[in-house]
Amino acid sequence: MFNLGYGKSVPLESYITAIEKSLNKKAGRKLLPMPLGDVPKSSADISKAQHMLAYRSTTPVAVGVPKFIAWYRKYYESRNT
Repeated sequence: MFNLGYGKSVPLESYITAIEKSLNKKAGRKLLPMPLGDVPKSSADISKAQHMLAYRSTTPVAVGVPKFIAWYRKYYESRNT
C-alpha cells in the first residue's frame, strides 16, 4: 500500500482559495477554535512511494484543485444528460 499525497503540509487556506477561484465564488468562513483532539498539521509520508515507485508529486494545490473541479463537472454533467 502506498500513500500518494503531496508530501508537504499545505495550509487549508490554500485549498479554500483554489476552490474559490475555480468556482468563482467566495466561501463563507466561520473561524472557530480548534476542537480538542484535532490535528493541527499533517503531511503525507510518501517516502515508500518515492523509494519503490520513484514517485514525485508535481502538481501543486493551485493546479490540482481546478483540474479536479473541471473533471468533476464534466463527469457529472455527462451522467445527467
